[in-house]
Amino acid sequence: MMLSRYAFFLSVLSLLIVYSFSTPYLLYAQKSGTNKLPLQNVTSGSSLDVFLEPTPYPVKVNESSTKFKISFLMPGTNALQEHVDFNLRIYDNNSRVFQATNSTGQPEVPLHATEGVMTIPMFNYKFNQPGQYRIEIPVYGILFNPIRPEFANFTLNVLS
Repeated sequence: MMLSRYAFFLSVLSLLIVYSFSTPYLLYAQKSGTNKLPLQNVTSGSSLDVFLEPTPYPVKVNESSTKFKISFLMPGTNALQEHVDFNLRIYDNNSRVFQATNSTGQPEVPLHATEGVMTIPMFNYKFNQPGQYRIEIPVYGILFNPIRPEFANFTLNVLS
């Protein structure tokens, strides 16, 4: 009887320990506010899962403080993929209206997410009209290894 109680106690304790270490990763992909759900897509070559979180959400016309948090995860997991080379582009009616690397002064050099997460401030672009915009995130390298570019695409509704 005492042995079964001890075994039960150890089982519960081990579950709590596993849960406590995995909770930050499990919460990462969950809602971060009542109306805010990260947009999720897989790259065209299935190398990464990509989360895109606009802030503030929902995005409205002429907001100057819009930012995009981009998170790269290993496929089918909640673990961040470190060292990802990428860009972020915004299209309105198939016309490119923003490219993140243009803000760096080196438009041909990809951005690098060292820890698998990066926030892109919209320094020089405001959404001028409501409607649907396409956001494209091309990925050029993972763990310092170049890859054939893979793309994650998202649709963003901008409100008036």
